[in-house]
Amino acid sequence: MVGALEDKRKLVLQGILGVQKCVRGHQARSHFNKLKNGVTILQSFVRGEIARRKYGVMVKSSITISSENIEEIQAIITLQSVIRGWLVRKHNSSLNKLKKHPENGKSRRRSRLKMSFDKQKEEENAELREQLKQFEKRWIEYEKKMKTMEEMWQRQMASLQMSLAAAKTSLASENANGQPSRHDVSLPSNFCYDSEEAISMGSRTPRTPGCSTPLKYSSSLSEVRAARDGNGAINNLMKEFEQRRQTFDEDAR
Repeated sequence: MVGALEDKRKLVLQGILGVQKCVRGHQARSHFNKLKNGVTILQSFVRGEIARRKYGVMVKSSITISSENIEEIQAIITLQSVIRGWLVRKHNSSLNKLKKHPENGKSRRRSRLKMSFDKQKEEENAELREQLKQFEKRWIEYEKKMKTMEEMWQRQMASLQMSLAAAKTSLASENANGQPSRHDVSLPSNFCYDSEEAISMGSRTPRTPGCSTPLKYSSSLSEVRAARDGNGAINNLMKEFEQRRQTFDEDAR
């Protein structure tokens, strides 16, 4: 009996200890949770206070900066107003002077217009002088060119005239030398020959009676041909003379 009671007492004690452990653990956990919540709340209050202080400092600094900016803006506005007033007063004073002395304003305008007109005239005169110099230079060059062309033309004319005179002299001498030797030979009427083209040096071709072409010596034909050649040379010289004269006239233009 005593042993059974002792066992029951041990079991009851063990149960009581288990209940106490659970109760104490629950109490400790609840206390820890309360402490944790309190610390969290305290931290939130502290952080809020710090944030409020920082915000207050920022607000104060912004107010200071804005006040400084406002002062600078006010100073700028004051300076602008002073400058504008000075400009307005200056303009009004100039207008008053013009109203009091309108002739002076007109004379100033006239003097300015005259100065601008004189300046424009000087520029135009300078341009005209430059153009005149260029024209004079071109005229001198043209005169030199004309002089050289005239000298060359005179030389060519002299050479052509000399050639023409020599050709005329030679032609006249040939004609003078050839006329005494010319003579016609009369033959019987029953002998006639072909035309002049058929007559050669020392040869004659007889034809039937009734022909109208008389006999001529070959020497007279050579003289005629020489005269024709001389006339052709003179004509060529005259043509060359005319061509060179036309060329000179065209160059002179």
